[in-house]
Amino acid sequence: MKYLINLCAIFALFYGECGAMARGRSNDICWVKWGNCSGKSEIRKDDLFRDLSSAMDNHHNDLVKVLAKEACHNRFRGWSEEEKSALLFYAVENNLEEIVEDCADSRFNLNARGCFGKTPLLLAAERSYNSIAEYLLTSGADPNATDIRTGFSALMFASWRGNESLVRILIRNKANVNALSYLGCSPLSLAMGNNHREIIKILKRAGADVCLENQNGDTPISMAQYYEWKSIENSREATRWNTIIRILKKEESEPQEETIVIRQSFPSSIRSFFRSFFRK
Repeated sequence: MKYLINLCAIFALFYGECGAMARGRSNDICWVKWGNCSGKSEIRKDDLFRDLSSAMDNHHNDLVKVLAKEACHNRFRGWSEEEKSALLFYAVENNLEEIVEDCADSRFNLNARGCFGKTPLLLAAERSYNSIAEYLLTSGADPNATDIRTGFSALMFASWRGNESLVRILIRNKANVNALSYLGCSPLSLAMGNNHREIIKILKRAGADVCLENQNGDTPISMAQYYEWKSIENSREATRWNTIIRILKKEESEPQEETIVIRQSFPSSIRSFFRSFFRK
């Protein structure tokens, strides 16, 4: 009889759970999650962020994706701004593009500050997550927000790291090419310091000022000249800085020069053609 009672109890629990899951959301039970432990546990809507926070703390990205998608389906109802920021920063930090897109589409504050003073865009730029950075920019993130601790902008991080693609993306989205950090670094000077010559050209074509003074009165071109002089005994370093100086001093970019040549080679009218012909 004891075994029969236990057997009935097991069946009752099993069918009761199945019935509750079949009724689904009407009983406030959303779905079943699988964790590291064997077996399963029911998650309720009220506990969604608690379990999501636990999954983030343990870096269970697959579970985070499932829980975040469920929260998105519910339009993040009842979530505080702090809870939304926690999810957004976790998604950026772990390069979870789909969650970032859901957060942006749900009108999260894309210019919120994390515990280290960065915005999501600054974090993406620092880690060279270009797709996430571009999506944040097109969704309204401020391209000129700066790190509270250093004054670095997203363009400064990209220039410093030599990330040409992100530099172009940021410039297209109106990033300030002449911004200065707290220590007087500009995107141009940061690119110079790491010998990113192509980025120097990109920034210069975008309007970077080679004579922009920092708080000490130094300019990118004066700093390049100083380092060239300082490395006079090291021919390799001297050549490097000499090349950078020539790039900085170049007045016209190559595409503009090509356009001028084309105009000179192909006169715009028959009259000008005959004039140039008889002059020869």
